Amino acid sequence: MSNITVEPDGQAELGPCADCGSSTRSVWGYAYDDGACIAAYFARWTVGHQPQQPFHFLLSVGRWGEGAEPSMRRRIGVECRMGEDRPGFMVIDADALNWGQGESLVPALTRAQALADPARDVAFSVLDRVVFDDPRVHAFLSGGRQLTTG
Repeated sequence: MSNITVEPDGQAELGPCADCGSSTRSVWGYAYDDGACIAAYFARWTVGHQPQQPFHFLLSVGRWGEGAEPSMRRRIGVECRMGEDRPGFMVIDADALNWGQGESLVPALTRAQALADPARDVAFSVLDRVVFDDPRVHAFLSGGRQLTTG
């Protein structure tokens, strides 16, 4: 994990939140370590929910690219809540998120499995970069404030 970079990719407006009617957005991209793809990331939030409601990430950590099989990856769910000056992350059961069920993302890890899996360290390194280097995620989480590392 010497030089992780992120490459934001697509986004989608998913319509109104069933609870509040605000717009729900999903964004995704890829993370690289020294040029090799090590993860795909997906993030979903509802405008106006933050910081009261959690923001969710789904990470598919492992080998991507030519010759990579889905079994070489681990799907990790993460809940994010914004603190005063930085986000806080908590691993959750990946299946608790009702999105990201694609075949290329399996297998889904429970919270206990994710915390015991070496992919956990990669996942948190990727999250750190996504928060600061994906401008869509950074803008939502920061709300115009300066974020700090912690």
